[in-house]
Amino acid sequence: MQQRFTFKKHERLTHRKVIDQLFQEGTAFKQYPLMLLALSNPIPTEEPLQVVVVVSKRNFKRAVDRNRIKRLMRESWRHHKNALRDALGEAKMHLAVALVYNGKDLPEFTEVDAKISELCVRLKEDIPKFRHEGGSL
Repeated sequence: MQQRFTFKKHERLTHRKVIDQLFQEGTAFKQYPLMLLALSNPIPTEEPLQVVVVVSKRNFKRAVDRNRIKRLMRESWRHHKNALRDALGEAKMHLAVALVYNGKDLPEFTEVDAKISELCVRLKEDIPKFRHEGGSL
C-alpha cells in the first residue's frame, strides 16, 4: 500500500495543557532557523504523533508572512512525518511535537524542507530516550 502524505485534523496538537507542558518540559532539537520540541504525549490519542506549528509575531508582524511560513513548514512536515510515525508505532509511543520558526527572514521551501528533514532524522534517533521520560498532567 502506498503511503499517503496528508495532514489531517487529528494529527494537529490542539490541547492547551499539552502545548504548555511541551514548551516547559520538551526536549529541543535546533537546526537554525527551526527548532523542534518533543515530549512524550501524556494524553494518548489514536494518532501517535501530533504537531503544532509556531511562527513568532514578534519577528513577522504581517499575518500573511506568518501564514506563508506555517504553510511551508506543514507541507514539509507532511512529507517527512511517516518515518517518525512508523518508528513510534513500533515503539508503542505517543509524541507531542512543536515546530518553531526562529528566523527573521522569509525562507524558501527548499531551506525549510532540508531543516525539517534533518530534525526528523535526529528525533527518530532519539525515540528510545522518550520511552524512559513519560509524563502526566
